[in-house]
Amino acid sequence: MPKRVVIFSGTHGHGYGAEKVLNGLMGNTDFISGLIAPTNSSAREVAQRKGIPWLKWPSSGNSFTENLAAFARFDASLLDDLRPHIVHAWHTRGFEWAAALARRGRLLKSGTLHDDPTSPINSRVRRWIIRRSAHHLDGLGVVSCALDAICAKAKWSVPRRVLENGLPDEPLIKTLAPDENLRVGFLGLNEKWKGLETLVSVIDSIPDAPIVWKLFGTASLETDSIVRSILARRPHQVQLMGHRSQDEIYDCIDVLVSASERFDPYPTILLEAARAGIPAIATTAGGAPEIVSEGKTGFLVPPGGASALRAIVVELVENRTLVKRVGAAARAHYLTNFRIEGMAGRYEDFWRLIATLQKSERCHG
Repeated sequence: MPKRVVIFSGTHGHGYGAEKVLNGLMGNTDFISGLIAPTNSSAREVAQRKGIPWLKWPSSGNSFTENLAAFARFDASLLDDLRPHIVHAWHTRGFEWAAALARRGRLLKSGTLHDDPTSPINSRVRRWIIRRSAHHLDGLGVVSCALDAICAKAKWSVPRRVLENGLPDEPLIKTLAPDENLRVGFLGLNEKWKGLETLVSVIDSIPDAPIVWKLFGTASLETDSIVRSILARRPHQVQLMGHRSQDEIYDCIDVLVSASERFDPYPTILLEAARAGIPAIATTAGGAPEIVSEGKTGFLVPPGGASALRAIVVELVENRTLVKRVGAAARAHYLTNFRIEGMAGRYEDFWRLIATLQKSERCHG
């Protein structure tokens, strides 16, 4: 059933890791016959470059009320020209709309779960909507075994399959020569739960080590005082890098720190680091252990584990050969397990299974 899946993505702008993954998927499978997305979506730009038909989702934002208004305005008859078998929601905020669109056209419906649906970051009402709409899907892809375990614990009965994310391969190009200092990168400036305070305590604990700490992104109201304080205390060791492209980030660091204190189902930055041959130090809060093999392709520490993080950083400062060896192993691990082609194959098998099971149910109904 090639070219018979329409992707629904209501995300505005460039989004985050999930959008990077979707953009790669659209260029590596023949199953996708169309995309429903807002005008300013990065997915729309990729779809049009790839020649995938785009249908405008006329929402002005990501809220339920804005999407409800968009659903009322959306011309579902446009789907008829694409002749889809399945409408697939790329995010939880699209589950209810993909299901509703599928019902209009008597189509199958599926979705991808990227985040913890039980997290209090969502309101109680939103969590109820996610669960209720997910159980109307014919199949659900979850991005990690850790996330699947959460669904099982919450007694989700919707048929599920673990579909690990992947990324398109890119050649390793290093334009900056190695530095005498160990260059450690951190990409979590905007929210405390990403481990900024843990990182700062490590920086303060080894002030004389030959390390340059490169902080990427922009501080928020929540983190601004923390960032300003460490820059004032360690002006020669800490650099505020702002927003940079992936190429720029991984060109100028030797090690990546992902210090999440909250459950993170499948951190895309760990895939990016592995692709670039950069060893990562990550916490065990979520799906990181499914990407990072302890001591082989990177290092794992407990959430908030400043002492464990410090010990690994000190070891890497003293053993640059280890940095190179683990980075090379991370790159090899990515090539074997995390390329976008493998992910595309998993989705194709998933969509085939949904169609096959539905056909079987109809035959026996």
